[in-house]
Order: sequence, then structure tokens, then C-alpha cells
Amino acid sequence: TKAIVVSSLLFGVIHLNPAQFVGGALVGGFMGWVYFHTRSVLATILIHASFNLTAFAESYFIDVEEAIDMSYAEILGGMTNYVLLICGSIILTLGCVFLLHKEFEKSPLGLQA
Repeated sequence: TKAIVVSSLLFGVIHLNPAQFVGGALVGGFMGWVYFHTRSVLATILIHASFNLTAFAESYFIDVEEAIDMSYAEILGGMTNYVLLICGSIILTLGCVFLLHKEFEKSPLGLQA
């Protein structure tokens, strides 16, 4: 709906970083869609927290001054950290999908578009 589009664009803008606008707007749209179908603020909070936790984990490993000419795996301190971050993100995402599935089952709207 129109409200989801407008709020997702505002979500992208409110991050005050042009590099984060597109990702923020897409995530905002996804969270709007999830809320529309579940009517659960908790579901959107969990999605937002998972994105923030992933970004925090990345920032913990990254030294910006050395990262300019490095691969993503090198930025994270080696392939092991890269794989751990990917696996952790997948586990967190699957956990959120599981919780969303439970919320969708409760929702009178279900998975309707």
C-alpha cells in the first residue's frame, strides 16, 4: 500500500546516510509488509534487531583505514570470520523466519497480498 511505500522511504532517509538509503528503504518496505500481515510490532523489532546485530558484528571486525583495498573476507579478518558471520546471519534470519511463520499462522490476513 501507499503507506508502506512512504514509510519505507522515510525509513531509508532517516538513516541520514546516502549509502544506507536503498538498503534501509528495502528493509523498511519488508518490515511494513510483515507488520501489515502480522499486526505484530515484535516481528518488525526482531527484523530490525537482526539487521543491526549483523551490522554491529561487521563493524567489530572491520578496521576502516586498512579496508580500502581488501576483499570482504580480508576485511573481516580472514575467511573463518567471514564464514562465521555468514552462518550467524543465516541462523538469525532462519530464527526470524520461524517466528514470523508463527505470527503469520495467528494472523487473520495470513499470507495474502
